[in-house]
Amino acid sequence: ETTQGKMRTRALLLLAVALTVASSLTVGPAVADRDPVAVAQQLLRRVVPQALWGSFTFELIDAEPCGDALCDVFEIEQNANGTIAIRGNDAVPLSSGLGWYLRYYCNTEYTWTGDNMAITAVSRVPKKEHMRSPSQYSYYMNVCTVGYSAPWWDWDRWQREIDWMALNGINLPLAFTGQEYVWKQLYLEMGLTEDELQEWFTGPAFLPWFRMGNVQGWASPLSDSWIEQQYQLQLKILARMREFGMTPVLPMFAGHVPYALKMHYNVSLTESSMWGNFNETYRTYLLEPTDPLFVQIAKRFIQLQTAAFGTDHIYNGDVYNELKPPTHDSDYLRNSSNVVYQGIIAADPEGIWLMQGWLFEDTSFWGQSEVEAYLSGVPDAGMIILDLWTEQAPMWSRFESYYGKRWIWCMLHNFGGTPGMYGNLASILLQPYTDRATNYNMVGVGITMEAIGQNYIMYEAILEAKWRSAAVYDINGWLQQYITRRYGSDVSDDAISSWRKVLSTLYSSWDHNESIVEHKPSFDLTADALVGRRHVAVPAVQTGLDNLWDALGLLLSDKTQLLLSDVQTYRNDVVDLTREVLVNEFYTRVLEFKRAFYGSDIDTLKTVGPQIAQLITDLDSLFATHEFWLLGKWVADAVAWATTPDETTQYTFNAKNQVTMWGYSENINDYARKPWQGLYCDYYAPRWTLFVKEVTAAAEASALFDMTQFNADCLALEQAWQTQGTVYPAAPEGDTLKTASTLYEKYHSA
Repeated sequence: ETTQGKMRTRALLLLAVALTVASSLTVGPAVADRDPVAVAQQLLRRVVPQALWGSFTFELIDAEPCGDALCDVFEIEQNANGTIAIRGNDAVPLSSGLGWYLRYYCNTEYTWTGDNMAITAVSRVPKKEHMRSPSQYSYYMNVCTVGYSAPWWDWDRWQREIDWMALNGINLPLAFTGQEYVWKQLYLEMGLTEDELQEWFTGPAFLPWFRMGNVQGWASPLSDSWIEQQYQLQLKILARMREFGMTPVLPMFAGHVPYALKMHYNVSLTESSMWGNFNETYRTYLLEPTDPLFVQIAKRFIQLQTAAFGTDHIYNGDVYNELKPPTHDSDYLRNSSNVVYQGIIAADPEGIWLMQGWLFEDTSFWGQSEVEAYLSGVPDAGMIILDLWTEQAPMWSRFESYYGKRWIWCMLHNFGGTPGMYGNLASILLQPYTDRATNYNMVGVGITMEAIGQNYIMYEAILEAKWRSAAVYDINGWLQQYITRRYGSDVSDDAISSWRKVLSTLYSSWDHNESIVEHKPSFDLTADALVGRRHVAVPAVQTGLDNLWDALGLLLSDKTQLLLSDVQTYRNDVVDLTREVLVNEFYTRVLEFKRAFYGSDIDTLKTVGPQIAQLITDLDSLFATHEFWLLGKWVADAVAWATTPDETTQYTFNAKNQVTMWGYSENINDYARKPWQGLYCDYYAPRWTLFVKEVTAAAEASALFDMTQFNADCLALEQAWQTQGTVYPAAPEGDTLKTASTLYEKYHSA
């Protein structure tokens, strides 16, 4: 036997022993003797003013059939004594019934971007309302969401998010926190060293892409303190989700392994493609599905994870997320998915693979024969597919409803948490219902945005499909109800008129109203160039900037400010709409600057150039007034997890790098760009100032603009910012409404 053969045999024997020991492990932490009524009552106390705690009763009723499954149900009715009875079949429908009542009867909102929960008395329920979910599941999160929105969340923030899930009927949430605890345990058990694992793990802000096998080692190390803290946090997250009766979706082994595995085992590894322009150091490796070790690792991971966290039998993992299989061969594709599934059921015979359908977006590889072969490796009952971007790029219709596999209708909508008010509200209030009527195997709806905290109107609309059985055709009526919930019963006519203009301009198509402020400066940032980019479309200057100015004026009217000045959701929307209008004004100035350069108009260059930087600085002053628009809050939340000075430095870098360069040399540059105070004044403004300076100098010298030199100068500026020590405010400063009104007067009359 060769040395490698002996090494492999010895390692397999060690793993076999571990698997034998693991067979006696019991399921990990679980919620014993759940009391759904008590859980709903506790939620009530967290979200409703204390004076109203005694105004609600909760009762359990039976779930009701929907197709081959039992589906959630709730009822709302007024008791004889005037209190409100909420009935449901578990804690999520009870909570969702409460949420429905608070929204539609009390005109309140509990959202990502502030609340409107100022209620002093319960509202009358004229007759009993009975709601049965038309489908089994309501799914929440994208594997990227925990990176672009939640990497720094503590328990208080997670508790609020789980409450929000319950109020909105989510029963199938992704639960990926803390999994590195299990990966480390697994590979140390298999003989890998701490140093070898540190070459594999990324830093905290980049863990989602490490988990998907896109990149390894970037912005590392991953400290023991981080791993332990996240493990403890995951225990709390899962305990609360299970108290509500949710089914947390846990990770699984999908073949992505440390390269160091090859140093200990004679394994067959496939090099992944160079994702995101990262170099060889950060390349990832896939264990060939044909390798005997594949199923053993998959089985052992779930066993260790079950011992640590328990299981609810649904697991998410993606072998080829933004990565191509090595061959189109049908047998290979069928076998590769089958091996993944065998790894699940070897540890959990009840296991179900929840797979993102995002890989099928790559039409250069995935055709009907490839998809059908890949899906055929798993029995229909063993898989659920997230049709990740159904609202714009449905895969179910391309691939015959996934050839019998169950699937969930998902709205993706946002990439990287990038700014821009947009969406097709009418489509979201119609299409899920139409598709459900023609697809017996559509088993739910979900939201799979890469980041939250934006365009809340779109997410509320799709989440209603959890409960509504019929489409909504009265879009203006729905919008008026939404604004009344968002701002309260005292909402002004001006605010409603403002939103009607916003609806007609920004929420009537899937064109993304893209800001160019956060893009690296270039004369290529024109409407035509943006249209050609993925997920990006025409700025509003092409479709109604005057209409947006009118909308902003109405939202900032004296009457509206007088009525709504204390409403959190209103103040957030003022920031968002002001930003939307001014970034489009910014676009017009960049176009004017471009025309001046090509027309050798030096005077206009010198006039408009400073206006470009000033507009960015003015927006920075607006963002500074609101807690949801601060780079400093993002960085402070990251640093709060640090236990040493080195971790403070590392987590600060992780936080700043992800929202800017996303790598060492503009690898995924500006993908996760944000309209935040701190970024605008210290990152975007200097880039545009440099651009204006070099373009103007070229014009004055009657020379061509050297874009190559500018890119090099800009990269140096970007790289220096990654490690500069400025501490940005983590709390708002100034008055949102006064600042927005000042900017309105300044730029509307310009």
